[in-house]
Amino acid sequence: MKRILIIVAAILVAAALAWQFIEWRAQRLLEREFEKATGHALSVGRIGVNPFSRRFTFHDIRAEVGEGIHLNYLTLEKPRFGRRKGVRIRRITTSRRDTIAGFSFGGGRLEVVRASITNRDESVRFAVDSLRADTAAQTLRVAAILVDPTYSKEDFTTKSWNHGDWTRVQTGAMACSGLTIRSGTLGIDSMHITGGEIVSFKDRNTSNPTQVKPMYHTMIQRLGNRLKIGTVTFEGLSARYEELPAGGDKAGVLIVDNIAGRTLWGEEAVSWSAAGRMMGTAALVARGTLPLKGNGFEVTGSLGPCRASIFNAMTEPLGSIEVRDGRIEKLDFSIAGDSIRAHGKLLFIYDGLNVALLDKKDHDRKLLSAIVNNIVLNESNS
Repeated sequence: MKRILIIVAAILVAAALAWQFIEWRAQRLLEREFEKATGHALSVGRIGVNPFSRRFTFHDIRAEVGEGIHLNYLTLEKPRFGRRKGVRIRRITTSRRDTIAGFSFGGGRLEVVRASITNRDESVRFAVDSLRADTAAQTLRVAAILVDPTYSKEDFTTKSWNHGDWTRVQTGAMACSGLTIRSGTLGIDSMHITGGEIVSFKDRNTSNPTQVKPMYHTMIQRLGNRLKIGTVTFEGLSARYEELPAGGDKAGVLIVDNIAGRTLWGEEAVSWSAAGRMMGTAALVARGTLPLKGNGFEVTGSLGPCRASIFNAMTEPLGSIEVRDGRIEKLDFSIAGDSIRAHGKLLFIYDGLNVALLDKKDHDRKLLSAIVNNIVLNESNS
């Protein structure tokens, strides 16, 4: 009996050593083939192989690509696509706390249960919830997309690498049809977005130099031929803008909700139209074009009848101006410009307007006082 136990123990030890050798060989083979294929070095701390579940586990992966890639943990296993061949990644974590869970691809299908990735200085987190793409059916569905600053509104501008404004974007469900991928170009015939929110905060008290921000059409043009979209429709969106004035302790707020509209991508430009509610009351309609070639953009819009006092949430903190009474009958605007300059026209029709300057002792308010006392002289111009 003792002899049998010794033989069994020896076999188990030999099997364990053999298995460690297999894992070591797989590790070295992966590193060698990666360097041969990409020209970049790869180091793998440890590989675990489970032949029964067809699962491979990789620990402490480092690749010298760009600024360097470091994955703390990576698991590969057979995907649940029936008979279709492919790979399933149960979980990826990186040294920057990035996480990708439930990543599967194969048979023309791609699934991501949840992904969370930060930018290079970890100031912004990009997250995707429940992404499913099927090239055979030419569909793409995403439950939610989130762009979330990791710093507070007060700290973001000083601590982020580009010193930009604090901006948080969250979309609801997104459904795409006519999905194609050809020669490195992602094509989408139509896209529909249901629900979402954009919140932006600007702090005028920061000491950072003024940043030159790219225009929206410039950002679209940078995509080049990598993205082609036909029509985008959206509904149930909201936008909130907050600005803290220099020396102030209260931010001005402007809100547009219940936004619905569409964009149409052409060969030369992207045309768009949208409608919503300003401060939950006034009907706002706008339309415009963003060039895919060239450098000129146009925006026109109109604000419907409303109480003028709805704008006190913005005018009081930013300009110490209080609208005490009156109605806005109509406000039409048009703006045209390029990446360097812009010009516009404004038609403002009001009735019974009563405006007061709250902080008359502030010498920096002389221009505002002139506007209140001289330009808005008549209580009505309708």
